[in-house]
Amino acid sequence: NSTLIDRNILSDPKLKNTRKVINAVRLIDVMGHLLADIDENSLNVAKMERMRRMEARTRQMDAELYERFAEARRTSFCNWTGRRWSNGASKFLGWLEAPPMEEGLANALNFCAMEIVAIVVESAVRCRDQENHQDVKKREENHSIQRPKALYIRHYEEAIRRNWGYAKRKDILFGYF
Repeated sequence: NSTLIDRNILSDPKLKNTRKVINAVRLIDVMGHLLADIDENSLNVAKMERMRRMEARTRQMDAELYERFAEARRTSFCNWTGRRWSNGASKFLGWLEAPPMEEGLANALNFCAMEIVAIVVESAVRCRDQENHQDVKKREENHSIQRPKALYIRHYEEAIRRNWGYAKRKDILFGYF
């Protein structure tokens, strides 16, 4: 698997940050299990499914809401300004109580944090939508069809409860392996 991942990453010039993350994972993967357990096809299928749902949601957004959504997608825990770490990156690493580290490892932590947030938020949106679908029938009977759009704590809690990796190993991102 690792050679397949290497070939695909090395051949795509747009995956510079992905190469940095994989190199950082190699640095911390003492036993060699993390990269060996990555099945590129399953990762791509999961990501493509998430992207499909996101694209379907964005089609329904007006211009102002889409702009806010796009800005949020560009946000990172470790923003870079030119060739230097931004203040946000040092705050993120400080919040983690992390010691000084190489740039690649910080990128790997940033990637993991962004993936965890994406998984939990996407799952919370699905929980809210399922809840709304069940409540719509009740509201239609009462002639009240207003759908709440906000995500509440209960949606996040339910999303984490349903997460198989968290339920199995208390690990949202790597609990599936």
